[in-house]
Amino acid sequence: MTENVPEPESRELIKVSKLHFLVHPGYTIEENKRLRSRLGTEAMKELMLNPKNYRDDFNERLLEMFIEQAQKMPEEELMLIFTPTDRSEFKDGIVNQDQYMTAVLEIKKILGKRAIVILDDYKLATRIPDLNKLGSYLINVIRARGFEINNDTESVAYGEYIGKCVNAVAINMRRLLKIQNPTTVIRRLTDDPISKFPAQLHEYDAGLEYD
Repeated sequence: MTENVPEPESRELIKVSKLHFLVHPGYTIEENKRLRSRLGTEAMKELMLNPKNYRDDFNERLLEMFIEQAQKMPEEELMLIFTPTDRSEFKDGIVNQDQYMTAVLEIKKILGKRAIVILDDYKLATRIPDLNKLGSYLINVIRARGFEINNDTESVAYGEYIGKCVNAVAINMRRLLKIQNPTTVIRRLTDDPISKFPAQLHEYDAGLEYD
């Protein structure tokens, strides 16, 4: 999921003012790549006409916007990056220099220890994880980086897809980290403009709000 957790140093921890949940950056680009290999270029051109979700230009711009968001983050804010790939695919992405991987590495370069990568092995968007085990692990990772979260910590979520994985991961993270304040889904940093899943909250989206 992430790297091994080092022993926390004996120092005063910085209180995290805001957590950023970046969910599945580059997911659509990776799916399009798989479709091209399976369908062929000409069939893919037809598919890209409808639905709009298959527009690579929009999704490439979205990756750039995630990097820009990282550049604007104050020192007391952390970003948790939930990759669209599991451990083996993640390694392949590094070797192949996939677009989403290039963006993730750029964000890590910008934020350093304030960027925590969580691989898709735990399927946080599709199932409820072991709250005690995973929650304790993530809290320990955050503390090992020199930070701590508390009842005042705010949170935002963005990525792909709005109304689906972004919402599901945000809800799971709220439960895992015991976040008290509402989590804001930032629509402009999602696929909302071309989404099949309109920005509409449902009864199971407790604790979420849209900007």
